[in-house]
Amino acid sequence: MHLIVDIKNYAKFEYFPFIGRDNEPVPHPLRPKYKIGQVVYIKPENALGVVLGCIDEQTEELRTDMSGMVAFVDLEPADKTFFYKPGIRFVPLLYKEVFGKKLQK
Repeated sequence: MHLIVDIKNYAKFEYFPFIGRDNEPVPHPLRPKYKIGQVVYIKPENALGVVLGCIDEQTEELRTDMSGMVAFVDLEPADKTFFYKPGIRFVPLLYKEVFGKKLQK
């Protein structure tokens, strides 16, 4: 099951959900690999991010709140267990939205 959160809490701008490299909207895929608002693990940065949009299935890239544009090969769908990976980075609001409470330090 995918973790989905409200992107309004993470996006500084309004992003097109599906857009190509030429900044033109592309058709919504029948079975997109990632969804808007989905929580993902960004492997090279050991961080959790939120998919904001600009998903291009052809080039296999999308925009996250934590790392900007990221290639699909550097992403993994995240679940609640990812919050407990050693050294993981994420914004505190993400924890609160997923678990319904503030992170206890």
